[in-house]
Parts: sequence; structure tokens; C-alpha cells
Amino acid sequence: MDKFSCVRAGKLRHRIDIEKLVSTGIVGDMGTPERNWVAVAKRVPAELKHVGGTETEQAQQTTGFQGLVCVIRYRMGVDSGMRVVNCSNREIMDIVAVKDLTGLRRELTLEVKAASPAEVR
Repeated sequence: MDKFSCVRAGKLRHRIDIEKLVSTGIVGDMGTPERNWVAVAKRVPAELKHVGGTETEQAQQTTGFQGLVCVIRYRMGVDSGMRVVNCSNREIMDIVAVKDLTGLRRELTLEVKAASPAEVR
């Protein structure tokens, strides 16, 4: 595939939702505004690719990190404050970086990591 071609439709065999954290306007018990995840885009065709993983040891515990990349057609407004939900298994992943590798606005590469349990709500 040359650098001027589009994402091949056959590779986009997964579906993801892209969600954004928004304020509901309701103030909670502690005086802080409540926030909820709202879908910005539903069932976006994507290619999910596993990239190298790492293991780190911290406080005598080994933690594994498996890198995952989502490739989607170009979409304006996607940023690292959003998250991705895999439609097939409902796995929630935080977007770490958004890259337009070719600069041609044809596809986006989203680097994601598994969301921590506290952030899932």
C-alpha cells in the first residue's frame, strides 16, 4: 500500500465506540460536578492491532502492559481525553495518543491502553 492510498475496507473488521467525558451539570454531594461518558461515534469500523507489550515491577508487583493500536478512517475531533469501547467484548481502553501518520487526513492511528477500574464508570 502506498502512502496515498486509503485504509482498505477489508482490514476494518472490528467495531468500536468512541466516548468523551462530559459534565452533566449536576453537582454531587461533595460539590463537584458529576461527569459521564457519552458516545461521540458509535460502531466505527476499525482495525485492532496488538503491538509489543512490556512488563514493569513496581512495589514488588509485576504489571503487564499490552500495547494496542486502533486504525480508523480519519475523523475530526478525536483526542487523548477520550476512550474507545470494543463493541464485541465491551473492553474499555483509554486513548493515549492520536496520530495522523501520513498527514493526509485519510486515517487515524489511536494508541490505546486498558482503562483502570476506577476510570471505567
